[in-house]
Amino acid sequence: TYDVQFYTETRAQFEDLSMRRSANSYDPDEIMEEQREEACKARLNQYFKDWVVPVEKLPNFKLHFEQPTEDLAISGTYHRGTSPIFLCKDTMVSVQEWPPFVQCMSDVEIVVFERALLVTREFDLAMVKKDYCAAPVKIVMVPAAGMNILKSWLGDLKLVWYSVHMNMMWQGVMRDIIANMDEFVEKDGWQAWFDDEESEADDAAKDSGESDFEAEDEEPDDDFGEIEGDEDSSAEPEEEDDDDDAEEDEDFDEEDEDEDGI
Repeated sequence: TYDVQFYTETRAQFEDLSMRRSANSYDPDEIMEEQREEACKARLNQYFKDWVVPVEKLPNFKLHFEQPTEDLAISGTYHRGTSPIFLCKDTMVSVQEWPPFVQCMSDVEIVVFERALLVTREFDLAMVKKDYCAAPVKIVMVPAAGMNILKSWLGDLKLVWYSVHMNMMWQGVMRDIIANMDEFVEKDGWQAWFDDEESEADDAAKDSGESDFEAEDEEPDDDFGEIEGDEDSSAEPEEEDDDDDAEEDEDFDEEDEDEDGI
């Protein structure tokens, strides 16, 4: 299977700075220039569509043209700048920036979401190829809103994906796997690998949680000691009150004896 791209430039790739004017959203010349660019795009799209439809209807011609849609699109950085990336039937493409990016998903074995945390606004995407000697393909700075779109699309392609809380050092990972391929296969491959990663992360979270719990438990002991001290201090005046009551009872008995003597 070969992926063939047809593209054309819809606007000039250079600008004459000597003719540049100050930016003004109400400048009629700029408004007319934007309208000309939009009209040029619409005209070229119509030309391409008029060419695609007859070609697909040719007898014994098994070429299929696919038009990406914005509903299945994310943004990310695969080279230098951030570019829109479209999710097609079997490929992931971005042809608006140079160099163009085309990844055939039939060559991918697993997909890994890196820095996949609820508190982050962006995550990284790594695609490990079936050829372990080839470096994984990475797309960085993907907005978190695109994660559900990617997971649904990967589910339709029946591709396995994993999530990790940090960036992986893929060069070292692939080197270790290639050097110990038999052991990697015997231990259930990627499933065991990422299960170990998750268990280590869970253990670290539990350890931090237990330390916080112990710290919280130690604080009430001090408060309880203070309460006991307060009770002891408050108990002393009660003993004095008891002594005063006993003296009053003795005085009352002496008065009774005097009355009896009279």
